[in-house]
Amino acid sequence: MDAGTLSISPNGKQFAFIASSNKPVRSYTQPDLWVLDIAIGTQPRSLSSEFDYDVGAGIGGDNAPPRAAGGNAPIWSSDGKSVVEVYSKEGKANLASSTQPQGRKRM
Repeated sequence: MDAGTLSISPNGKQFAFIASSNKPVRSYTQPDLWVLDIAIGTQPRSLSSEFDYDVGAGIGGDNAPPRAAGGNAPIWSSDGKSVVEVYSKEGKANLASSTQPQGRKRM
C-alpha cells in the first residue's frame, strides 16, 4: 500500500490517509481514503472504494504519481465522526465528507 500523509483523529485512536492499494502502484492507480485504528492487528478500511473520482487530487488531477496522492492530509471533523478530503471532478477541486468509523456512509 502506497500511503500518503497521515492525519490523526481528535480522540487519538485512528489515522486517516490517502493510499493506493494496487501492487505495483502505477501512475493510473486511483487512490482511496482510508482509516486505520491505532491498535495491534487492525486492518485499514477504505471509505471511498466505490467513489469513482481522484481522492486527494486537485484540479490538476494526476500531476504527481500516483495521481497526486500524499499532498494534503485528510481533515477530521471536531467530533471525529467524519473525514473531509479534496477530490477532482470535471476540472474542479471539490470537498467531500465521509462518515466513519463503521463505514455506514461513504464518500
